[in-house]
Amino acid sequence: MAAKGYEVIADNELTVLRTVSSLPQLDGGVIHQNGMGRTYVRGEVIPPELVAEDWKQALDEEDGPLYAHLSKVLKPVDDNPVEDSVARLGLPFEGYDDMNVDDIVRAMSVLPSATIMRIKEFESAREDPRTEIVDYNIGYGEHPDDRQLAELEVEETAEGKAAGRLTTRNVPDSGPVQRGEGYTGTGDPQKPYGATKDAEDGDEVASRSTKASRGRSGNVAKARRGRRDRSPQVKPGSGEKTSLESSND
Repeated sequence: MAAKGYEVIADNELTVLRTVSSLPQLDGGVIHQNGMGRTYVRGEVIPPELVAEDWKQALDEEDGPLYAHLSKVLKPVDDNPVEDSVARLGLPFEGYDDMNVDDIVRAMSVLPSATIMRIKEFESAREDPRTEIVDYNIGYGEHPDDRQLAELEVEETAEGKAAGRLTTRNVPDSGPVQRGEGYTGTGDPQKPYGATKDAEDGDEVASRSTKASRGRSGNVAKARRGRRDRSPQVKPGSGEKTSLESSND
């Protein structure tokens, strides 16, 4: 009877290969090409399809050359495959269990994306995962429900995060609705993220730029007027000759 899985019994981590392809030989034998290795920890049960074919054959033949080595780190079992998520991930960083959820979320706003993903994966594998951590949005640096629950102000977001410059849809008690930025789903033209904040911060700069632009336009106009032909115009029938008629004489 074929084993349901292969349990890791090595004291340390074990990298297990799987068969990538099998090459038939002229003598009727088969050579297996193994690769795509994955590391497992003690106690985990690996599905049979993730274990190299020649490894499984060696564990079935006690007198084979590979049995003595493989039998010390891997054994066939009738248990279903299982993965030890806690042992695999470990604590994201020292002192994690001593921090409350608010401290962890604040720390995630300044940690690298790889570390944040490790925290989210570790938390999701727990028996009672905290949604504030599992659903944390790396791109905006906040939980997706923070804004609608009024638990986050724009000024409190980490500097440099896109959410710190984002203006969301606002429905006042009276007056027109303030449209949000980005894709709103209302058919309104898309407004770039941060455009409203940039416009507010850039009012003074834009004013100076406009004045400078007007000054440059005036100078150009003056320069163009200076290139015009300012020779006196002779009215028809006055008896005076134009410069062209004088040259023809």
